Amino acid sequence: MGKKRHDWSHVATEEPYFGVLASDKYRAASITDDDIEAFYQSGRDDIQRLRELCKTVIGVAPAGRTLDFGCGVGRHTFAISKFATRVTGYDVADEMLDIARARALKEDG
Repeated sequence: MGKKRHDWSHVATEEPYFGVLASDKYRAASITDDDIEAFYQSGRDDIQRLRELCKTVIGVAPAGRTLDFGCGVGRHTFAISKFATRVTGYDVADEMLDIARARALKEDG
């Protein structure tokens, strides 16, 4: 059976970045501001590769409206927002969304 809401809330509270991208540098006990920037940069890199692949395979890079289902702390959501007309992030853990909302202020600022 899949994880339940309280499981993801626990992950979001204890290890929000590691819970999204399992690398020891994203562990809560040792994560730095530079590590957090690298975390979000990895999302931008992923989305850029995906857009290039789509352009190569189908001749067009995705754009328009996007739903990032299971967005976590917004690692891909913010990258998608650079080209989408609208992006909506959804996650079962409100604590993850709280982190994403705080990051949104930094992204927009």
